[in-house]
Amino acid sequence: MFWNVSSGSKPVCWTLGEHRDRVAVGSSPCLVQVSGIWYTKAIMHNDSLPGDKMPMKAFPMKVTALEGGNLETKITFWRKGHCHDFKILMKKTEEPGKYIACNGRKTVYIEELPVKDHYIFYCEGRHHGKYFSIGKLVGRDSKENPEAMEEFKRFTQRKGLREENIFSVSCILSH
Repeated sequence: MFWNVSSGSKPVCWTLGEHRDRVAVGSSPCLVQVSGIWYTKAIMHNDSLPGDKMPMKAFPMKVTALEGGNLETKITFWRKGHCHDFKILMKKTEEPGKYIACNGRKTVYIEELPVKDHYIFYCEGRHHGKYFSIGKLVGRDSKENPEAMEEFKRFTQRKGLREENIFSVSCILSH
């Protein structure tokens, strides 16, 4: 979800309008909200990103529910003095919480955490022939949440990744 870093000469950042639809996530028939604005709290990876490629500041991301259960995610982050913008179409699969992105080259999983209003967006795939995995801990607000961070650490361990590959990210609230 955070690859293909390219510099734009002009920062383009979306309006933080509050748009929330209900989208089914997980195996439960219960509908949960994944559409709307999400604030990045931490990022983890599998050693696939060099330190200079890791975004240390991020704008809130916007997730929009589309027809058929698909999602559109708009991501903006600040790195090396520039605003980087991405719009990602995530196509629903038969498996709850699993989406295909980037013309089938990336798989995105959305996992609801037991901590209220917190999720993990986890992506894996191949980039330039190399396997990568990367995840974001996100919440509905920008406040630190130690309980959510502990859940993110447990998630990282379940994926067989090292805790030292978790980075806190400053969320830019306005621009």
